[in-house]
Amino acid sequence: IMTVPPEFLNSLFIRKSFFFAGHSLLVYDYLLTFSREVEYVWGAPWTVVKAAFLLNRYSNLIGQSVVALQETGKLSHGSYEFCARYNLFATIFVVFSTESIHILVLMRAWAIWGCTYRAAVLLIVLYVIYILVVVRLSVYITTSADCEC
Repeated sequence: IMTVPPEFLNSLFIRKSFFFAGHSLLVYDYLLTFSREVEYVWGAPWTVVKAAFLLNRYSNLIGQSVVALQETGKLSHGSYEFCARYNLFATIFVVFSTESIHILVLMRAWAIWGCTYRAAVLLIVLYVIYILVVVRLSVYITTSADCEC
């Protein structure tokens, strides 16, 4: 019979505890701000900023909930194929959630800089370079790492 070192169990417990504390705060934030979101965002005309905000807000909640299901073992399948697909999902989710926030910040920077064509081109070029680096590194890490579910 194989025994699991207590240090590993402790670090696993701490990781899961922090994850669930963060997820609980995320859900709590949604509950606290939902009525104001309905009042101020849902009735507003559709713009790129509104779409980016809503996509960021709800894709993160859904993605974090999927991760929570995996952490509790509700999604675990035990097969390599499932593990590989979940790791791909997790990688895409992390990149997407991070980039949706970056896009909102870029829109804000563009507005602060007066919505000029030159500022837009500069921000877009720098962002595309950044994305290419992130995607390449993500693909490299995902395809070269051992599958851990």
